[in-house]
Amino acid sequence: MPKFFITPDNIDQEIKAQITTKYLADELMGKWEAVGVRVDVQTIDSKFIRWLFYDGGRVTIHGSFDEDGQVLVLDGGSASQIADFALWYRSIFPNEQRLIYFDEDYMGHFPLVAETTRGEIVANI
Repeated sequence: MPKFFITPDNIDQEIKAQITTKYLADELMGKWEAVGVRVDVQTIDSKFIRWLFYDGGRVTIHGSFDEDGQVLVLDGGSASQIADFALWYRSIFPNEQRLIYFDEDYMGHFPLVAETTRGEIVANI
């Protein structure tokens, strides 16, 4: 399965300050019971976070951020798992913050807005 990416489009600095590594790790562990979250904090402002989803004892999705902490990277998992994660990630941002969802080839890219459905995401995977 190819990699998928989600990034804020022209993120508001106030929103960016709210979506910290610690905030995201706490939200991940609060929402997804079967998630293993490893946060590599080299500095207080570290943007590096990596997590794994497990299903029946095996890893299904690897998730991480790129080096600047801006682009979320999802690797592996079924189309429905990727869609569920993308919708959850969308939900932690205010509705007015536009996110862009895209694949490795940038062929399947579209805005990820509050009204985006699971079916729309699955159709673009």
